[in-house]
Amino acid sequence: MDRNSIQNKDTCTICDSHTYVIRNTVSSLDKTTTWENESTMKLLGLDNVESQIRFCFKCFHAFRFPLYDESIIYGERGFKFRKETFERYNPGQEYGGRNYYQHSWFIENKRNLEYLTHLLGHIIENYPSIERKECLKILDFGGGDGYLGETISLISNKVVGGPCRTYCYDYHEWDKDSKSPYFNYISTEDMTKESPYDIVIVSHVLEHTSSPTKLLQKLVAYLNEDSIIVVAVPYEQISVLSPLSVFMNYHQQMFSVSSLYEVMRRCNFKNIYINVYDTYYRGKSRINNIVATANISETPQRRQYRHYFYDIYKLQNILAKEVIKRFIKRINL
Repeated sequence: MDRNSIQNKDTCTICDSHTYVIRNTVSSLDKTTTWENESTMKLLGLDNVESQIRFCFKCFHAFRFPLYDESIIYGERGFKFRKETFERYNPGQEYGGRNYYQHSWFIENKRNLEYLTHLLGHIIENYPSIERKECLKILDFGGGDGYLGETISLISNKVVGGPCRTYCYDYHEWDKDSKSPYFNYISTEDMTKESPYDIVIVSHVLEHTSSPTKLLQKLVAYLNEDSIIVVAVPYEQISVLSPLSVFMNYHQQMFSVSSLYEVMRRCNFKNIYINVYDTYYRGKSRINNIVATANISETPQRRQYRHYFYDIYKLQNILAKEVIKRFIKRINL
């Protein structure tokens, strides 16, 4: 077992509050589970593991436990295990991001273009200093696929009214995992030299890390007073109802609107605006995206309780559907 990779802190990964176990299971490598669970266990050197989903009622955040150092998953060895296990569980399917690029889905998919057009319009509306830029510098941090920067380049003239320069930094730091043939990647050294950026995008990254707060705090160095940070995560609270969700997964965090707001507030971001959008992930799976925009200006930031009301509403709907589903199943018996 790689004990250095396992984290046994069971308090909330966002606000450090006490958490409650809402799902629990024990899995071993001699059982059929999920391909994510099996490949993760192999990488961490685990033959048996007690997996949990823990929930924080203070900030409405859920996370999978035990937590692990995500760097071990996204290296060369991790890619090998993921590929082998995925293709064994899914015969005839090839693992990897290159499948998506062959069909140019991010260029042709209308829903993704609408989503990004709306997102850029939201930035321009709420942060007028961006509109005055002749040429925006945009950093897609963590975009191993590079599709966000590429797509934004296509629509920047339409929304921003001018061109932009886009850079993609792969926080996996390994050059063979899901690389887009349409995009040039930037090294850590060059990323620092090119800073500050007008817009920094952190899309579908925080759910993969064991410490979202630490990752976001690092990005402050690439911003100035006029810069905007855009954070997008999937709204995954509903997924806790799936019997497979309790297993170890590459998504360690399961965000709500209020928990994303809380992590950004704790990183001292100001002027935080959050919305939920219906969109498609990689042109296929339909998901709800939580998107937050913010900056580091000195404008005072108040705690916004409306986020909690939204999450309570969503949670009530989820629970109501589950109760009805179980009731119908019982009477059908």
